[in-house]
Order: sequence, then C-alpha cells, then structure tokens
Amino acid sequence: MPSNPKKPTLPKPPTPWAKKRKASNPLQQPVVAKSAKPQVQPTPKASLEETPVTPTPVAVTPESTPKVTALPLSSKPSPSTPTTKSIGVIGRRPDYKHHLVGLSVGDQIVFHKNPTLKASIVDLDNKVTFNGTEYDGIIPAAEEAYRVSGLTPPKRVTGLSEWRNPDGIRLRVLYEKLKPVYANLTVQTFSAQPEALHA
Repeated sequence: MPSNPKKPTLPKPPTPWAKKRKASNPLQQPVVAKSAKPQVQPTPKASLEETPVTPTPVAVTPESTPKVTALPLSSKPSPSTPTTKSIGVIGRRPDYKHHLVGLSVGDQIVFHKNPTLKASIVDLDNKVTFNGTEYDGIIPAAEEAYRVSGLTPPKRVTGLSEWRNPDGIRLRVLYEKLKPVYANLTVQTFSAQPEALHA
C-alpha cells in the first residue's frame, strides 16, 4: 500500500470575532503562576515613628468663631409648610338616569331592532315598564325585548344602543352628549423651608 502523504489544507479565513482582545479588567487577565512573576522589591519608606509630628497651637479669637443667632421657639420656622392647591380632574359621565337624556315619566321608548315593541318610563331614575312588567333599568328590559322578538342578543347589552326616545334618537347618542363630571381636588404640597442661617 502506498503511503498517503498528509492532505493539503486550505488556510483558515480570518475570524474577527475570535481575535484576542486586551483585557482591561484585572479579573479578565490570564492567570500567571507566582513563580513566573518577576519579584519586585518594595522601596523602603520612612516610618512615622522617626518623624514626630507636633501640633501647632491655634489662637481662638472672637472673629474666628461663627455666630449663631438664636430664635425663640415660637418664631422658628417649621421644616415644611403645607400649601393647598386645587386641581381639576376629568372624571367620567354620571350613571344613566332617564332625566339626564331628557325623558320624563310616561314617555315611551322604542326598541331599535323591533319598532313594534315599546316600553314606558316609570320614574326619573331607572325604572321601565315593558310588556306589563316593571324592570329596574333599561338593560334588563332590552334583554327581555330580545327574547320577545326572537333575536339573539349581543354579548354585551348596554340598553343605551337598544332603545330610542320618542323622537327616534338612540339613547346612546343622547347619553354621549353629557359632559364628564369634573372634580376639584385639593392637594396639600409640602415645601421645605431653609434652616436658620449662621450670621
């Protein structure tokens, strides 16, 4: 058998991500055996015992001491003084009531999906009479109107979208015209006052 000489190999392409970087952090430097490190002799330093330090006397004069003005306890400023500030916060619309959309007792509202179904307003708050039954709100009355008409109600019945006023306008449109309630909140803020100054 003839001997196979070593196969020629191609040179490897340069790999920039494999280049060795200089270690900037001492923890990233390679570990070197203690015997391989050159021995450095410490330079002799003068000890503190050889050169005694003597304190220099300082004369205390009335001009060198700071003057502190003492205030009576009643006139000392507090560390912080509260101030009140009124802030207007946008809220949400008030809860639905018949009188907010212009309905009064005895008015007839019409079911949007089936105009032959009508309900009458019982009071100015929420109560509605539909098919001889009094309901506490337009939502349960709308759910009953869906059942009576044989329609499948949506996942969320709001009542506002299902009913129209005597003029034919949906209650949702009238309710959306209501402005959100603005609340005026009073907020106390504390501002730090400077301490007594040295004079």
